[in-house]
Amino acid sequence: MTVGLLSLARPLACLAADEEALGVVSPQLGALDSMAAIGKLLAAFLIIAALMALLFKAMRKMGLGHGSPSQRGLISVLDTKMVAPKKYISVVRVAGEDLAIGISDNSFVLLSKLGPAPEAATPRKATTAFDASLDKAHSSQGEVNHA
Repeated sequence: MTVGLLSLARPLACLAADEEALGVVSPQLGALDSMAAIGKLLAAFLIIAALMALLFKAMRKMGLGHGSPSQRGLISVLDTKMVAPKKYISVVRVAGEDLAIGISDNSFVLLSKLGPAPEAATPRKATTAFDASLDKAHSSQGEVNHA
């Protein structure tokens, strides 16, 4: 133990002399070598940042990210707007009914019931000539089947 303490107490000049005696060579980085090292570090950082961004996008697509509405549950957030710092108005759908709620730091308040959600199964109108002729063919086929 005393040998370890003595080696700590020796001056730096003695340590440098010991390194030269042992043939230890300290690496001396030139300007180009240090720029290459910084470039490698920056490239590694950019690769990691790109991978994190891709992972974040994939998580949001799978519905795991913050703020992504769940389409399978009873509650979904349709829209949120900030009206003041830390104050929001959100339109949410709860069990098929749309509600407007106010959200602040420590509370939320029902502002208005917007009524039942519009039905998702509305009949589609023909938008192109092909759709119109297809709808016409279906309706005439139905008349033949009923006769």
